[in-house]
Amino acid sequence: MLDARLSILIFLLLPYFAAAQADYIHNDTIHLNLDSRGQSKANIRPWDTYALARDVNIPQTLSNTPLEVLAGAELQFAKGQKAWLVLTLMAADTLRYWHAMKLEPADSTGTAKARAHIFLPPDYLQEASLRVYFWNTDSADFEVVKGDVLIRPHSFPNLLPSVYESSTQGVTNLLFQNERFELHYNPTNGQIVLADARGRPLSGPFQWLIELIRGSDTLSWYTDQWKLRGRFFEQGKILARLVAINPYQKVHIRLSTDSFQGLKIDLKSRFRRKTKVLRQALVVPLAERPEYAIDDKALMSQTGNSKSYYLGQGGFVSGKNERRLSLLQSRHLAGIQLDMNPARLVANLSYAHAHPLIHYPKDESRQDYFEDQSSPILKKRQELEGYFALWPGQGNIHMPRLMPLPYGAEGSVVWTEHADWTDLRTHRAVHFGCDTIKSPEKAVGGFDRYGIPLSKSIFYHNPEQITNKKASEGHFPGLHASLADSAFRTFIGQIYAKGHEIGLHTPEQHSSTRQWMKEALSFTRNHYQSAFWIDHGYSNHPNANRENMVGDGLIKGIRHYSADLWRKYGVRYLWNAAPEELRTFEQYAFDGNFIIPYPGFGPLLPQPVFSKHPSAQGFLLWNTTGTLEMPTDGLWDYTFSPARLERLLLYHSIWINHVYPAWTLPGKGFWTYDADSNLVAMPGFNRALETLSKLQESGRLLNTTISRLASYHQAIENVELIPIDDNQMLMINHNPYPIEALSFVTTSEKVQLEGKSFQSRRRGNNTYFWFDLKEGEMVKLRY
Repeated sequence: MLDARLSILIFLLLPYFAAAQADYIHNDTIHLNLDSRGQSKANIRPWDTYALARDVNIPQTLSNTPLEVLAGAELQFAKGQKAWLVLTLMAADTLRYWHAMKLEPADSTGTAKARAHIFLPPDYLQEASLRVYFWNTDSADFEVVKGDVLIRPHSFPNLLPSVYESSTQGVTNLLFQNERFELHYNPTNGQIVLADARGRPLSGPFQWLIELIRGSDTLSWYTDQWKLRGRFFEQGKILARLVAINPYQKVHIRLSTDSFQGLKIDLKSRFRRKTKVLRQALVVPLAERPEYAIDDKALMSQTGNSKSYYLGQGGFVSGKNERRLSLLQSRHLAGIQLDMNPARLVANLSYAHAHPLIHYPKDESRQDYFEDQSSPILKKRQELEGYFALWPGQGNIHMPRLMPLPYGAEGSVVWTEHADWTDLRTHRAVHFGCDTIKSPEKAVGGFDRYGIPLSKSIFYHNPEQITNKKASEGHFPGLHASLADSAFRTFIGQIYAKGHEIGLHTPEQHSSTRQWMKEALSFTRNHYQSAFWIDHGYSNHPNANRENMVGDGLIKGIRHYSADLWRKYGVRYLWNAAPEELRTFEQYAFDGNFIIPYPGFGPLLPQPVFSKHPSAQGFLLWNTTGTLEMPTDGLWDYTFSPARLERLLLYHSIWINHVYPAWTLPGKGFWTYDADSNLVAMPGFNRALETLSKLQESGRLLNTTISRLASYHQAIENVELIPIDDNQMLMINHNPYPIEALSFVTTSEKVQLEGKSFQSRRRGNNTYFWFDLKEGEMVKLRY
């Protein structure tokens, strides 16, 4: 990657040569032809450092939607070996984005070709101009045979299910009604319809959908016919129970309302046969098109030109006054989607993209082969449950949204260390700043100098006496670090006492035994209260840590089954390698930003930070999208630039990184040698940690561990939000324990909690506020 500072210099020089305008803009498509005067060929001489520039201002009609750029060039070199085709986005004098495609001859003919397919997010396009040009870094002499750039709106993958519209037919009965809404049921055809207080439909007939996989085919079954099983009162609630039966499952839906006048929808599917399920969902056609979408990061956005939205465990607001319909959150579902034409809510009880999972089967004949198990195989009589609540006539765009982070933080960074090929000296260097320092209190650099907590995995022992010699290319010939070494065990105790989290990277380098698993899990539970686990060394070989989650750890009845031991010894949070291996949406990474897909494209694609998979009952899976390594010191400043960190905060993002800071081979970017041959923390690494520490001091960023963040995530699942009117809301903690620093965000500048103190911070158009909520406590909020 070329230095970004060099690209800034290029922009200082570019205005001094002539640049043609766009060849044409037509039907939301921009086409640029890269030749000199409309000719088919152009000659570039050695003194032409920058040539054939084309400029175009991004029209307002295109700046609010994701764009795709298809660029290509073909050169014929007469002299020299290298040139670049460069695309840039500028806002006034500020460089927003820079991308270069290298053009080098592939053979002796001197011909060089390059193609690129780039996606540009709307937040980079506002009041921006695009420039395309050739950069002749090699003082080459070449002919431009072909050069084209096509820019057009991008259509994202369609993740919506195919369900035919069904119309309301026949005479209906009232299942129940209150001041806000009516719920209608047709006993003849089994349709359920939600209506406002005057009986006007707010929805079409509720539909149940299952998409299943049989061989290489995807099949679907859906119905809007429900059989009423009963209607009754229960502890102040009015309830109706209905069922729908298909060849694969029996689906129970319980509809209820109480004095708060929302419609609570409880779902339970019970499988009648073994079925591989891509998706199962309740589809609710909406009479009013949603105006605002709320994702599970508490971001609210006005719906625009997008055909659909993927909102995770978020919600929406549609309609006005008595026609308003709100969904505040859906944390007991796999994820929700909005179809905008026609308007529909897709409430997924399970969905492959919401809970990615892979499995490496044991197979000595293959390596690095995995099966995609995101679509679970559900057994006969297996059940899945979920629920959500709709609020007719209630809620508005100012209502507080539950934040995925405590303490009013706008974003979070979590460092998760894999224990491969480490030595006590490298650990001290990245924790204390230098390998000669032996206590965190004296740290001069590294994690402990800047108070950055780490979820640090370790090996319990090293029964085969494996050394770092090969992995470190001879730099560290001794045994790799494990708790079998008393000095390393002392070090781990020191950093655990300072707030770092300690967990297993499996017990040892190769496949363990059940007895060693018990001993290792018991030790880490008793000494470090370990609640997280990171798979190590997964592959298809019998010796490749079969006890892993992506190995055989979830498969009951075989030798390396581990799930029962994880549960017994308190491990609840498992690293999920699936997003890194599947790379489903990696083409929507952008400009080195931390989150993939980049959230600036909008709430259009799944990006779960935590997930629950039906095959891993009782566990919360945490996801990473790639490994963080810094081959050069300057890359720390590039990656952790203020602009990227600001975008992390802007989108309320949680970045869980996957790192090897104490790896014994130089080059990972976390440590280096000083003039006295001591191991020290890399200067750029220290600068990045210092920046993160200062952001936490400002209150905007939370540097935390997996278990602290995951436990908060689990706690907010059981916080009920109840809109009372246009400026009041109730919050109830249904957990059997208190929640510390429960956080919300609202656009309202005035927030009041009845009888309760809280803290707040105004940032831009948002008020972030947080408070403690006791077990079972209910608090009324005015906003």
